[in-house]
Amino acid sequence: MNYVRLAKDWRTWLLLISLSFALFALAPTAADDGLTSLSYGLELEGGTTLQLEPVGSTTEVRGLDQDEAPEVASRIRETLGVPVSVTPIVIEGDADAPDGEVEVRDDVPEEEIREAIEGEGLEVVTHERQLTQETLGDLRDSIQLRLDDRLGAGAGAEVAVQSNILTGESFVVVEVPGERDEEDRLADIIRQEGRFEIHGTVEPEPNVTTELIGRGDGVLQGSVSQPIEDEDRGDGTYYVSFRMDDQTTQRFMDVMVETGGADPSDATRRDHPPRMYFDGEEVFNGSLQPSLAQQVREGTWDGGLRVTGMDRDQAQLVSVALRAGELPAPVRIVSTQTISPLQGDLFKQYSLIVAFFAILAVGAAVYNRYRDLRVAVPTVLTGLAEVVILLGVSAALNFNIDLAYIAGMIAVIGTGVDDLIIIADEVQERGHVQSAEVYRKRLKRAFIIIGMAATTTIGAMLPLAWVGLGRISGFAVVTIVGVLIGVLITRPAYGSFLRELITEK
Repeated sequence: MNYVRLAKDWRTWLLLISLSFALFALAPTAADDGLTSLSYGLELEGGTTLQLEPVGSTTEVRGLDQDEAPEVASRIRETLGVPVSVTPIVIEGDADAPDGEVEVRDDVPEEEIREAIEGEGLEVVTHERQLTQETLGDLRDSIQLRLDDRLGAGAGAEVAVQSNILTGESFVVVEVPGERDEEDRLADIIRQEGRFEIHGTVEPEPNVTTELIGRGDGVLQGSVSQPIEDEDRGDGTYYVSFRMDDQTTQRFMDVMVETGGADPSDATRRDHPPRMYFDGEEVFNGSLQPSLAQQVREGTWDGGLRVTGMDRDQAQLVSVALRAGELPAPVRIVSTQTISPLQGDLFKQYSLIVAFFAILAVGAAVYNRYRDLRVAVPTVLTGLAEVVILLGVSAALNFNIDLAYIAGMIAVIGTGVDDLIIIADEVQERGHVQSAEVYRKRLKRAFIIIGMAATTTIGAMLPLAWVGLGRISGFAVVTIVGVLIGVLITRPAYGSFLRELITEK
């Protein structure tokens, strides 16, 4: 073997550099508990997965006056009795293009939606049982915030939107490690209505109020506090402080002045207090302090308020509601899956056993075919190098190792060994290889075959990776990455090793 020539070969260096990168990426950090920095999916770690279907629809319309969009949305909302948004669309150069989008965030029959839209003098262009990407993003963020607040940011809850481009359906997938046997708890957290309202009292008897804040609208999100124990009261209750935006602050001051909630008279203020409700339950009913009432009358109040007199759990719910608000749209739970950590550990063990036997079977099959360790050993070592590099890429990109990943990795091992056998067969097709020039010609033919096979495999996997079919997408992505690693890094290096082992000069 010509070690000098092998050491100068760029293919050898590319493999060594790739392996070094992979080992560096796999090295555990101080934050990692295991022997590597790999992160595992719920099948191998244990936890709960919920698949949620957002409820709502989007209708494209023509004939919308952009200036009247808010009024149109208000009227359609009153007709249907559910949350509705109307957004103008501007498409230049196409007179027949839709100029507006009506989003209905609830389960309303298409006929009723069409009737309400046409009642506004608008023409329906298209109708889809699908929410806008903006609403889906808000829904994802709202659920993420609720889970982080209730479970703790360290719980590792992950919320993602997955779309199927074939059907147009979108789903929200929630994964929470360690939440075994607690699907109901997660569902309750997600479904929690979280509706926070502030009303001004118009008439104390009968109880007539006017809404100041609905669904937490008008609250500055960054101003909402965590539950704080009210030491001034000394009764073990908690409060949540927050601040309103300028428009809502002005409306609050106007209503308080008009209803008497900011009157100089203590008796009048007691009869017309602001009232705060959470999920329809009154959580605060108290008159303004004299100093605050004076600021409201003078218009100098900065919009800061406290919700007081709550126990810790109720204060936590109010805090989450003010920060996350009511969910932008209802959701249906399509499926749930829970795997215990013990079962996850068993999956890890079985996966290692399967991988070991796969490599062992590959080595035995290759040796049985060629009866030559000079071919069998490099084949097995190249397959192992390919797996290590694939795992290193996964660690660097923070891919989760789950059952779909392992299935893809085994598929990569299988296709990789096929390619290595093609190389070995081609270069030994007509007996001994007498020179490096003959070897190069035969190797070129082998790589043409390998390139065509790789193109076919990637072409078959791309649709699966693109359509967003959950675990199948993960399998396809791993297979594609593995095939690219093989074609670009390990196969060329294997060709160089085999050249030095079997050529006579």
